[in-house]
Amino acid sequence: MAKAFTHHFVDWSFKNIQVIDLISIPTTKNQAEISDLSWDTENKQLYGITDKGRLIYFNFAFNQAKINQLDIIKTVKLKNKKGQFLSKNKRDSEGMTGINSSPPTVAVSFERIPKVRIYNLDGELQKNIKLPKMLRDIKHYRSANRALEAIIKHPKYGLITAPERSLKKDPVQDHHLYQIKGKKEWTFRAYPKKNSSITALEVLNNGHLLVLERAVNKKAAELFIILRDVELHKDGHCTVKVLAEFNSHDHWPIDNFEGLTALGNNLYLMVSDNGNSSLQQTLFMLFKVTQ
Repeated sequence: MAKAFTHHFVDWSFKNIQVIDLISIPTTKNQAEISDLSWDTENKQLYGITDKGRLIYFNFAFNQAKINQLDIIKTVKLKNKKGQFLSKNKRDSEGMTGINSSPPTVAVSFERIPKVRIYNLDGELQKNIKLPKMLRDIKHYRSANRALEAIIKHPKYGLITAPERSLKKDPVQDHHLYQIKGKKEWTFRAYPKKNSSITALEVLNNGHLLVLERAVNKKAAELFIILRDVELHKDGHCTVKVLAEFNSHDHWPIDNFEGLTALGNNLYLMVSDNGNSSLQQTLFMLFKVTQ
């Protein structure tokens, strides 16, 4: 059987990032707009979440040298407490992270109506997570489409979430990370490019966060994808180091990367949201962090 994905030649390296492989896969309407990923190490299963409230199962195989297999097995709709598929204005799912492996559950963060919910892998709602007060009202965000873009389970601080941009009360040039079950909040400067936004979070082996940022300059038709190491301090400050910057003007074959997951052994997988457009691709980038 022919592979359902296409390899793209890459020969990229940074001081702390080694790009191993880049592929694109075909998607249907119900499988488009992948916004985040979660790798279940125990069960060797890769999941994705789309902007339209669908959980995707992938057939995924890889090694230290390349992606060997990546195709979509099936999709599952997220449901409400009544077992009904989420309505259009309530299914803008953006971030996802694994919570348990036995039985498998994931936490999903949403925009438009800010919330975090726990689901099993049949898309059935298990629990609503109470958010910190300042994150509950969409009026506090810069727009309905700038709410809870990213979420991760940290080994020390538990669930941490981030809006795409800072809240209205905070400086626009800052990013903020919020501990969901606790009072901790961390602040660091956004990457110094116009419209820099957080799109995904992961945990590095050293306990720091791997933060994926995207900056778009529409006038210049320029896209930046940035990976940064963010060390969380007890006083709410952060130490930040740039690991990689991908610039479309430098002829990187990149797209709107929005999702990120750790695979173990310092390997990570990043995915782009194709916007359900024939002009964009669903790309997966396999890379290694070498610190």
